[in-house]
Amino acid sequence: MGDSKKVQVRLSKPEQHQLDDLLSGGLQPVRTVLRALVLRRLADGQAIRKVARNTGLTPKTVWLTSQRYQQGGLEGALYERALCPNFPGLAGDFALWPQSPET
Repeated sequence: MGDSKKVQVRLSKPEQHQLDDLLSGGLQPVRTVLRALVLRRLADGQAIRKVARNTGLTPKTVWLTSQRYQQGGLEGALYERALCPNFPGLAGDFALWPQSPET
């Protein structure tokens, strides 16, 4: 991935306002804040490697955040999915808790 590699992130005005509110608000999880910064900088046209350097993340993490935005919108990019499919309403690919043995 070259230094000039860019991804297309176009934030709507409401999404820009939501990011501004999140970043100027109170306590937030660090991952959420970093992802918000990544999206804002990518939307400003910065290259993946430059965003990675400026946020202390890897280029792969920056790229993955952009992909999560493309696939799941702002909510999908900023917040973690639940990882346990054993409970109604939670999505994910695997369980975090051991399964009870079948009898």
